[in-house]
Amino acid sequence: MVSWQNALKVYLKPNVLALFFLGFACGVPYFLIFSTLSFWQKEAGMSLAVIGFFALCRLPYSIKFLWAPFLDKVKLPWISAKLGRRRSWGILFQIGLIFSLLGLSMVKPVEQTSLMMVMAFLVAFFSASQDIVVDAWRIESVSVDEQAVANTVYTFGYRAAMFAAVAGALFMAENIPWAEVYRILPVTILVGMFAFLVVKEPNIPGEQKVPATLKEAVIMPLKDFLTRPHWLLILLFILFYKMGEVTLGIMANPFYLDVGFSKTEIAAIIKIYGVGATIAGGFIGGLLTVRYGVMKMLLLAGMLQAVSNLFYTVLAHLGANTDFLMLTITVDNLAAGFGGVVFIAYLSGLCNVAYTATQYALLSAIVMFSRDIIAAASGVVAEAVSWDIFFFLTFLSALPGLLLLVIIMKKIPLTEDKNAKR
Repeated sequence: MVSWQNALKVYLKPNVLALFFLGFACGVPYFLIFSTLSFWQKEAGMSLAVIGFFALCRLPYSIKFLWAPFLDKVKLPWISAKLGRRRSWGILFQIGLIFSLLGLSMVKPVEQTSLMMVMAFLVAFFSASQDIVVDAWRIESVSVDEQAVANTVYTFGYRAAMFAAVAGALFMAENIPWAEVYRILPVTILVGMFAFLVVKEPNIPGEQKVPATLKEAVIMPLKDFLTRPHWLLILLFILFYKMGEVTLGIMANPFYLDVGFSKTEIAAIIKIYGVGATIAGGFIGGLLTVRYGVMKMLLLAGMLQAVSNLFYTVLAHLGANTDFLMLTITVDNLAAGFGGVVFIAYLSGLCNVAYTATQYALLSAIVMFSRDIIAAASGVVAEAVSWDIFFFLTFLSALPGLLLLVIIMKKIPLTEDKNAKR
């Protein structure tokens, strides 16, 4: 068992600290598209059903495994020789993100709904591509034992991005138009570019052996995973584990406005205070995972995340009660922060380092696929039932994942937490 002191020292390693800035750069576009945008759309007069269907713009996150092998295989001319394959691709996608977000700022939500969806899809493509690079860089730069802590630091940056892209956006939107907000915030992605320029490219065994054929780049990574014991059970678990969280997802912001909370209250309590709770949950989750292992913490996190959805049911009955909102956000974000770092550590441990980008992209895409399909329909469900019933349904949707986890824990010994062939 790792001592508390040694667990804390991992947070101070340079390659781990760099993940804060990379997490920030990954979080900004995600929250601008799949959180803040719904505020803009709601105030512009879009229906909940249309807002819900914007979840389909996240499709690039679900299918990013299709071009992940290309990023594992191909080096950019000249720049890859200077910076390395991971960093050069990362910087290219960050440039694409900045310009696509600026393009989104020029679209009118109601009058140009289709164009807004196209621009949001383009942002999601560059964002998902950046995630492929950052995920591969993280797994290749940090040892298996340190993955949970690395995920925590990454989450710190990701949640700091929530502060900037959601709370900061809401505060700005009180004084300037939403279009202006979307012209200002893309500049913050430059911190990720800074991180890529100052950290070293991962140096792992076999780094010079780039896949030479489509079979090596795509078929071999998939075959490698499908030869593992209980692979189908693992995939089903990955598909259902975050179901309760993603079902709630995109409808939370319209719910806050419908209940009667102001943008200032939402920014101060939900997006600022909530970020702190998420960071605290991630920090606790990282330490406990290093000390006690991934599987036990997955079970604890899953139970906490399911129960946290019930607090929204109570809030729907109470209305704009700021005290209970603060309690709800505390429980929800602590559970989300805890569960996020543990789940990422679990997915990372499943990856063979020879196929890092492809396998992680495939596993995370399964999570994204379930999220996108369910979230797209959530607006229709929310319009058909009351808010309290909707949130109770999100609680029920979390239970299948917990049942699958219990089955996995019985079938796969805890010593196989780190079952990647490294």
